[in-house]
Amino acid sequence: MGDTVAAMTAHPRWLHALIEANQAREGYDDAAAAALADEAAAMLGSLDFVIVDDGARGDGVALAVIEPNGRACCLEFAPAPGRAGSLLRSLADAARARGSDRLWSAGPPRWYLRSGVDADEADAWAALGARVTSRHVDLLVDASSCRPVAGEPSVERVDAAAIEGVARWVGQEFSNDWATEVRAAGAVGGVFVCRYGSDLAAFAAHSGHAVARGTFGPLGTARAARGRGLGGRIAAAAIADLWERGFETALVPWVEPSIVSLYGRVARVLDRRDRVLFTLNLAAPTK
Repeated sequence: MGDTVAAMTAHPRWLHALIEANQAREGYDDAAAAALADEAAAMLGSLDFVIVDDGARGDGVALAVIEPNGRACCLEFAPAPGRAGSLLRSLADAARARGSDRLWSAGPPRWYLRSGVDADEADAWAALGARVTSRHVDLLVDASSCRPVAGEPSVERVDAAAIEGVARWVGQEFSNDWATEVRAAGAVGGVFVCRYGSDLAAFAAHSGHAVARGTFGPLGTARAARGRGLGGRIAAAAIADLWERGFETALVPWVEPSIVSLYGRVARVLDRRDRVLFTLNLAAPTK
């Protein structure tokens, strides 16, 4: 085959360069970028991962990190023109050889460099039998255009002592992945909630993403409280807080198409990218 497939347990220099390059693409190249890259590379470097770098056929370079639960998450996928299918097949085979049972087309929660694949890569995943897990949108919004919206119930910032309780609620109401990001965001005062009485009704977070700074999300409203305008109000408060911290723009990944208009109402949308999240079952041989 001519592939060079190396299974590694630590490769911080490679990861550090990859993360810093991503920050430069997104415009987050301030003085804290290097420290953030150090943190992300140290965390990711403690996990098992596979890198596919095919110099013989010129397919391109791909990197996946394997989580303890067996899920391989694609951190980087950079195929040469026309070689996406071949590169993906090599990555799937390498992840399977390391004991992974499924491959995600995005990175792990809180550490992803991208939330899914672009349309030009989607055919390669579909051709291998990957299942579409979600179709979503990444937005870039003008943080300076966002202002808190008055109304009841009011939006409150969650202090450090209360973060764990909010994170547990998020895990029960939404997902454990979101709870992980809420805990991280809470460490820098980036979590906001709305309540009805003593009951949590909605939450929003920012800065829970360790790779790209100035990132908003996740955002969620309890099923029983939906349809009351809480999502827009709490999103506005969190994005406005990013502006107060010096971010001119906010990256909003993983937006469901049905609520894209919500962000258009609370801030000026500068860019929109359609993404697809695939899950490839590695239990069976790759097509």
